[in-house]
Amino acid sequence: MKKIILLLWGLLLANCAAFGQYWDSFDYWNYLQVSNAFQNIVDQSKMITNLYQQSWDNFYKQQQENREKKHEEAWLNPDFQANILTEGNDKYYLSLSTDLQEDEFDVIWEYQLIRGTRKESIPDKFCSVSTNELTGTCSFSTEKVLVPGMRVIVKAKHTNRGIQVFEIPYKNTEAYNQFALACREKTAEVKRQQQENNRLYMEQMRMLQQMYQGQMNQSSPFGGGDSQYSPKKSDCSYCGGKGWVPGNKTPNYGGGSYWCDECNAKVPASHSHDQCPSCRGFGYINRAF
Repeated sequence: MKKIILLLWGLLLANCAAFGQYWDSFDYWNYLQVSNAFQNIVDQSKMITNLYQQSWDNFYKQQQENREKKHEEAWLNPDFQANILTEGNDKYYLSLSTDLQEDEFDVIWEYQLIRGTRKESIPDKFCSVSTNELTGTCSFSTEKVLVPGMRVIVKAKHTNRGIQVFEIPYKNTEAYNQFALACREKTAEVKRQQQENNRLYMEQMRMLQQMYQGQMNQSSPFGGGDSQYSPKKSDCSYCGGKGWVPGNKTPNYGGGSYWCDECNAKVPASHSHDQCPSCRGFGYINRAF
């Protein structure tokens, strides 16, 4: 039992010695500065997040008001941005956008039967509809199911105003050749405009990302530039920038003393210059500010 107690005491003393050595090498002031700097990051990040959320809320509110206003105008004066487009092979499709809601307009096709004609809403299986939640714009398109000889009618359900009619001429006519050429040119124009819109969108996203990154860099104590919070090298306060501290590790067999020019003092024969435990011999420490 006595040996166990002595062993425990020995371990405790060893741990205390190790902790003392660690504490001697620990630059508490630098640790405090870094800790404060990171707290500043957290506070600045919260501030930027709150500002961003507030800006988004205001933007979304403005968009909602614009959406409601455009819908009211479309209800009073129905309007459709519609085109018949093609990718060749005598197959066509309708591309349409409107500020009316999905259930407020109808797209009808009329085509020849053996006897007479048939007129009905284009079946859902041939259509796709989506609504932009931010702007409220409804986009409608058909598959490539429109063929020569068909007639397409677009109208608002609550009124006969705003009706648009598209007729695809029968094949082997001069009217059809002109119609097909106009559709190909319009399709190419629409695709170019879509590519340009996508480019502008990506450019806006890139600019927003750069702006946000710039705000984060300004708030960060480790950001670029000449920020007062950028890490800086400063002389180690423990060794005075020398990288070593006086010690007594030189073997001493005869005692005595001598003058040390670097220490500017008379020192014992065991005098030594040991590596600074704080800066690890570099002579400087990276401080937060």
